[in-house]
Formats: sequence, structure tokens, C-alpha cells
Amino acid sequence: DEVIGIFALIGATDFSREDVRLARAICVKTYSLIKKAGDKNNKHYTRHTLLQYIDNALQRDAEQSHALLHVDIDKLHVINDNYGHVAGDTVIEHVRNVIEELANKDDAVSHLSGDCFGLFLRGTDEASAAERAQLILDTLELVASSEG
Repeated sequence: DEVIGIFALIGATDFSREDVRLARAICVKTYSLIKKAGDKNNKHYTRHTLLQYIDNALQRDAEQSHALLHVDIDKLHVINDNYGHVAGDTVIEHVRNVIEELANKDDAVSHLSGDCFGLFLRGTDEASAAERAQLILDTLELVASSEG
């Protein structure tokens, strides 16, 4: 009784390997969107709502320092080209999960584009922001090495 995805095929009756790979990628992306929409504890912001959050924080806490971390997945296109978009989407999901797990309750996480995330650290000085950035890098490196 739970919707986990929606997928419709129109037209072709004979599917190439590439068609099947693309269909799987669409299913995974659809599932991810449905899952995110139903997550009541979602700290994830759109690019637009992140900008609003930052603007509000800067107006409310003008005297405090804040930081914005930009996380870019290097060479994601290589993963997509060699292993398919499902693998690339899995990498994006892992990175998003790590960033969200390491975010504090007042932080805001946004998926800015295909391979880029933003993490706004409210009330954080430069040294603390650098420490958090290093923690994210170290955690992602651990996740990558443990999954081979």
C-alpha cells in the first residue's frame, strides 16, 4: 500500500541495453524524489529556498559569522560514463546523506546542481567551517573506501 515509484513506457516493444539502463535510472530518480518528498525531517533545501534561508539568517543574525560550504563531486561524469547514471545517482545520494548527517539542526543543505551541494553553516566561524569541511571530506573518503 505504499507508492515507491511511477514509471511508464510508451511506444517501443523492443528495448536496447541502453534503453533498459535509462529506464532503471529514471526509476531510481523517481523513487528518490518520492522518498525525499515524504521525509518529514527533511533538512534539504532547493537552491531558491537555500538563498531565502541564508538571507533570513543574515538579516536575523547580522552580527554573527556564517559560512557556506560548496561540495563538488569531482569527475562524476566518469562514473556516469563508465558505470551508468544509476551509479552516478547512487554517488550523489551517498554524498547528500553524508552532508545531511553531518549538518547541525540550524544548518541548511541544498543540492545545487548535478554534482554540487551547498551547506550553509549558521553561526559558524571560519575555523569551525574548515573543520566541518574536513570532516565531510574524511567521511566521504571512508564511505568510498569501505564500498570499494
